[in-house]
Amino acid sequence: MAEKRCPAVPAKQRTAAQETQYINSLGPTARHGYEKVKPYPARYPMNEDSLGIELVGKIVGDDSGYPGEKLYESVAAQQNASLTWLVEQLVVQFGMLLTDIFRHPKVSQKTPSEAATADWTP
Repeated sequence: MAEKRCPAVPAKQRTAAQETQYINSLGPTARHGYEKVKPYPARYPMNEDSLGIELVGKIVGDDSGYPGEKLYESVAAQQNASLTWLVEQLVVQFGMLLTDIFRHPKVSQKTPSEAATADWTP
């Protein structure tokens, strides 16, 4: 949904746009229940089969691009260096594809600016 590439669900005869609209209409619990029955990668990653990487930063004000949201500071160079190293190790160790790596705000209901300047590519 975040990447605008939801496949159509033939059993329900929905187009990709209709599927995205339906998913957006669900609350977090209902969305989780609906998505968890789909095979990966036709669904969002779940806690049961994913790994989270947290980059800590402080709030520096309000985010003018997203009314009602807070703006987080840019990721420090040392954080990006550590993140680049960690992602490279995960890709090598687990044979992951870069398309399997998502920023947390993209796959959950988080503040858009959290770690927005992080470099996720090894």
